[in-house]
Amino acid sequence: GLNTASEYSWVTVQTILIQKPGRLAVLMGKLLALAAVALLICVAVMATAALTSYILVTVDGASSPWPAADVVLRGFGALWLQLLVWTMFGMFLGLAFRSTAAAIGGGLTYLFVIESLVGGLFRNTTGLKEVLKFLPGLNAGGVNASFPFSFPNPNAATTALVSATRGTLTLAIYLVVFILLAAVIFRRRDVGA
Repeated sequence: GLNTASEYSWVTVQTILIQKPGRLAVLMGKLLALAAVALLICVAVMATAALTSYILVTVDGASSPWPAADVVLRGFGALWLQLLVWTMFGMFLGLAFRSTAAAIGGGLTYLFVIESLVGGLFRNTTGLKEVLKFLPGLNAGGVNASFPFSFPNPNAATTALVSATRGTLTLAIYLVVFILLAAVIFRRRDVGA
């Protein structure tokens, strides 16, 4: 949301669009910049997790093998996909609301009320369970559930509602939809208002 909405409140979007590139070129530049930032965050998260695991195993005096390379690569891809989906959701909200506060408030409300509260409370309700299978957060949970854990988490939610394959496909669809919606809004919106 900050990447897009703040330009409306600072009235810099007009200056950006007066320059040579067109609206979609500007938006694609923003998308690529956000994807690069998400990639760097993934690298930092994975490196921190590896370092923390190494330190804890060393302090404990135990030995633990590193996960297989394919598991690490799949985990990295899953993390990047999930970050991209939520980043593009924020970008879409920023363009839709033209307000940083509204974009952040709307995103957090969706995340905590619909995904967490409704999804957590009604995940076993017949009928609603089928609707919940289309939410991005619950699909991300299906992707995350496909990775092995060294110890079970007693506080974790019950079994995932969707498989990792369906979760990955649904997240990819959400990513494309958020990008397309952002492009439509940014291309058609009057920036002088």
